[in-house]
Amino acid sequence: MISKENIPAVLYSLALASMAWSRAAHCALSILAVICFLATSENRFKQFSIPFFNYFLFLLGFIGIAFALSPNSSAAAYDLKGVWPLLHLAFAPIIFSKSNQSLFLKIFLSIAGLAAIYSILQYFCIIPHQSKNGAYVTYSEAWAFVDCLTYAVPVCFYLAIKKQGKQKLLLFTLCAIFMASLWINQERANFFSAVCCLGIVLLLNNIISLKAKSLCIAAVMALGIVGTQFSDSKIGNVSQVFEKPSEVLHPIRIMQYDIAYKAFMLSPYIGHGLGSYHTFQENDTEYSEDLKGLTPQGIKTRIHSMPLQILVSAGLLGLVIVFGFFLKLLLPLFRQLRTNNMVAVIGISACAIHFLTSLTDSTSITSVRLAAFTISISFVYGNILSPNSRQQRS
Repeated sequence: MISKENIPAVLYSLALASMAWSRAAHCALSILAVICFLATSENRFKQFSIPFFNYFLFLLGFIGIAFALSPNSSAAAYDLKGVWPLLHLAFAPIIFSKSNQSLFLKIFLSIAGLAAIYSILQYFCIIPHQSKNGAYVTYSEAWAFVDCLTYAVPVCFYLAIKKQGKQKLLLFTLCAIFMASLWINQERANFFSAVCCLGIVLLLNNIISLKAKSLCIAAVMALGIVGTQFSDSKIGNVSQVFEKPSEVLHPIRIMQYDIAYKAFMLSPYIGHGLGSYHTFQENDTEYSEDLKGLTPQGIKTRIHSMPLQILVSAGLLGLVIVFGFFLKLLLPLFRQLRTNNMVAVIGISACAIHFLTSLTDSTSITSVRLAAFTISISFVYGNILSPNSRQQRS
């Protein structure tokens, strides 16, 4: 029986796991989680202090100013719509602070695991392949699906190292299923982020010996090489990144990066405002015609690089503020490695995933992808804030 105070955390667990099956369900589930929390909170806001809360409010204020100063309100509103999952950081850590940690992990991994199995069954033609755009996913959007599985990999791998007996075998098998599903879907940033997270878990966990870590990290590197060499074109051509960079990065990215650089140089310090990039792409004399039909048009146009998106919208000032907030989330986790090793490693892995996938896509203004990160990092900080965690340290 699920206790009353665990219901909001269960709903948040379902919100994260649902991304593997539906792009939009996480929104309704997370809102319901917050409503349940507010109805049963009993002044929980006064009991817990979120470490990054003041910087979080500063970031929201900066985003609000950038929105107000934007020359195109409709385009700015479209970008703003993508960052609403930042609000999870105000509620979810407190919700997770008194929840059952194992319940969250079981819900997340079991639902995401079923989605990964569904994906693999499509690949081997055991069930009909009905997914859009050739991806072997569920009824969800491909990005939501692969992001959910990517965040599941470090969680599952750490637990596999930690557990014993049949549970260890089951978790290692599930982790292999996650990796296989990411590999067959050929999303390079997510596959290599997952491989990177395997290395992070091995390097930072306090369970296995140094010798075992060295051998396992070598095995993970071999997995990355094998996954690259015996793969379809998307992942396979990464090995040619220095020989044929234009083919690996894709012409769309090359053209967008050039447009973004020229726009950035026109206003390098404060940028051009939220939602401004699409006007530069539409008016670029060199690439605008080539990009028609290859990217979404109008206010939906975004750069395949979050740092460049920020530089065009908010300049160097915006990049410093956003990156500063990212470090405000990341750096305290290294101090938790001794006392809260598992959640610290999961949190560092989540930061690595979001950072690496942001290099080649606009993940921080895509609501479902940002939500995967903010819910994951909220789970981590919720467990750091929990009374059980503080008792262990004392």
